[in-house]
Amino acid sequence: MTAARRAFLAGTLILLLGGPLQLISHVSGRNEAPVDPTEAQLRGLMEGYTRDFMGVTRSYRDLYDGFGLSFAVLVLLAGLLNLMVLRLAGEDARILRPVSLVNVGCLAVLAVLSAVYMVPPPAFMFLAASASFGIAFLVMDTKP
Repeated sequence: MTAARRAFLAGTLILLLGGPLQLISHVSGRNEAPVDPTEAQLRGLMEGYTRDFMGVTRSYRDLYDGFGLSFAVLVLLAGLLNLMVLRLAGEDARILRPVSLVNVGCLAVLAVLSAVYMVPPPAFMFLAASASFGIAFLVMDTKP
């Protein structure tokens, strides 16, 4: 296995671990008691205040859960797709190199968004995966 393929695999494994970790962290805090009255009030508002979205009534908690769970599934999907590409492409740089570059760009954007709007773990995960795919891109042999 070449260094480029190992780096691509490392980025893939980070994504494959990140999806389930996001899912676990999202679900695990669901039933914890509020730490103070302010958090209790915020939870009450998130769960009790509803809005109509194109004929469907949802609470802000529903939206939060929907985005959080979708985020976990999409990270896992990205990892599975990269695993399939790695398996099908073998050592073919004509396939792995552009896929690596797409991963670098998308994961770098997600790292910045996570750093600005979320807690640190997702930002670190996206940064590490982006760096792995960046290394794969840089060290990949481009000769036919």
